[in-house]
Amino acid sequence: MKDVLTINHTSERSIDIRARREISLNLDPSEGTVQDITQAEHVLIVGDHGIPYWVAKIEHFSISPGSNKKHITIRLGKLVSLFESFAQVSKHIQNHRLTHAKITKMDVEALFRVGTLITASEDVSFSALTANEAATRLAWTYGVAASQVEISIKL
Repeated sequence: MKDVLTINHTSERSIDIRARREISLNLDPSEGTVQDITQAEHVLIVGDHGIPYWVAKIEHFSISPGSNKKHITIRLGKLVSLFESFAQVSKHIQNHRLTHAKITKMDVEALFRVGTLITASEDVSFSALTANEAATRLAWTYGVAASQVEISIKL
């Protein structure tokens, strides 16, 4: 079981996750403390009704100084999309209260196994990609539909 930070999903966050591999948020003192949040090893991005969209390993935090709202940027390592895996993911989250800016203990490795790997911080060997798989990965990266991706190869 690992400490997992839950963050609410927004379309802007998904774009930042795909394009820059980071999450930014403003932490209000009523939501939680910086000390609690920085204990997390992983982050889970959840949408409406607690449906997980992304899970990622946290590489590091950047926290703004000041006494009021803190601006926090979380740099992500290994990143997995959970968009199409809710049936499998639901088994692993059903006993957890997924609240924005709160930590929960969770079997995060199970989530990594059922989702689709987008990027990894450790060496991962991939087999050859089909054109459809490559288009899908590029679409995730740039936040567009796979139908908008054209792939050409020059030899």
